[in-house]
Amino acid sequence: MRNFLILTATVFVALLSGGCAKTVQPTAPLETMNTAEHHIRVGWQLLEGQNGQGALQAFGNALAVSPESAEALAGKSRSMTLLGREKEAFKAASASIALAQIPAEVTGAKIAEMQALSVFRPGDWLDGVRDCYQTVLEASGENPEAMLLMANALSVARQYDEAAALYARAVNLGGPVGKDAGEAWKSMQSARRLEAGQRAARDMARKAAVTRAEFSAILVEGLYLHQIIAAMKDSAPVSEFVTPEQMSARNQARQAVPSDVRDHALEADVMAVMALRLRGLEPLPDGRFRPDEPLTRAEAAMALQDLAGILEFGNADGASSMGASPFSDVPAGHYALDAIGFCVSHTLMTPRAKGRFEPTAALSGLEAVGGVQEIRNAIDLPREEPVTGEAVQGMSEKWKMKLFVTMLKSGLLFLI
Repeated sequence: MRNFLILTATVFVALLSGGCAKTVQPTAPLETMNTAEHHIRVGWQLLEGQNGQGALQAFGNALAVSPESAEALAGKSRSMTLLGREKEAFKAASASIALAQIPAEVTGAKIAEMQALSVFRPGDWLDGVRDCYQTVLEASGENPEAMLLMANALSVARQYDEAAALYARAVNLGGPVGKDAGEAWKSMQSARRLEAGQRAARDMARKAAVTRAEFSAILVEGLYLHQIIAAMKDSAPVSEFVTPEQMSARNQARQAVPSDVRDHALEADVMAVMALRLRGLEPLPDGRFRPDEPLTRAEAAMALQDLAGILEFGNADGASSMGASPFSDVPAGHYALDAIGFCVSHTLMTPRAKGRFEPTAALSGLEAVGGVQEIRNAIDLPREEPVTGEAVQGMSEKWKMKLFVTMLKSGLLFLI
């Protein structure tokens, strides 16, 4: 401590006397940091961390120093968008556009407007995003952030091909935005597959493991369950009176919806399949459905056997048609022995290795699609999916009615 005091005193005397060989620069006064540039840098850092309120304060500080800063106004607009304040976001963006002079300012102002349009989506919002993107291209060329915003807007508007091309260009530009573009492209592809009808099954076939929700979606698409439900409901007589028995069944059905299925991306598909009461695709003993867990081969076998029973084809007793189980890993008394025997004898599923069925292994996408296609073949549905939504007309009324009546009996149909 004594040495520290001596050193401090020596330095202090030297500074007073000017005896130092080297001039010591004093720390800049705090007020010299009160610049628009400093506050703008802080604002962008806070926006990067999704701190909308902090960013708004920083850009406000910048505007207090430089009221006509186009960049600060653009940052203010983006902060307002993050905070959900629509009118103020567009007002700040318009002010930034009016004051922008150099290409960087024009680009920043237009990106702020693109973001507000994409989030709040007023009338003709997509045309507005396109106009902003074109202005950015003219001002600065290919800007990765503007490109990603444009691609996201096109994806939301379901203009998938155009969006995919922009995502690819953004990925090629690299950097953090390129990485974000890659993730956004994957999300868009998932959404696109779910809208593509039976064509989605061909994409699903590439998966090494299929989840319980995904297999439900494959069944729904392959058998047109949603179209059948809609058609049958439309043709059914409408009655406003609900009997006490019907009300009781509905209340029980509401309670039967698994908590982990509510608001799931494939909730409608899971509920449609649950209405068929297929073993292997029913809620588990703890009441959950576990939609994102892999479906086992044994569970798939039971579901396919029950579905075949609804459609009245094949032998109802799979094990007896094969005699004793030929699989070393499916012994007598196994809970899925009948279903496995049925699926193997009717080519809905095949063994994986000599002498083994691997009942606890995850069902692959190829196996899932193949099993559903065999059922489609059995009820004379076309192998190739027509592009139009009229494909359900290719299914006979007999099969439609059997599926609909089964779902109707479950009590879950009104929830779909």
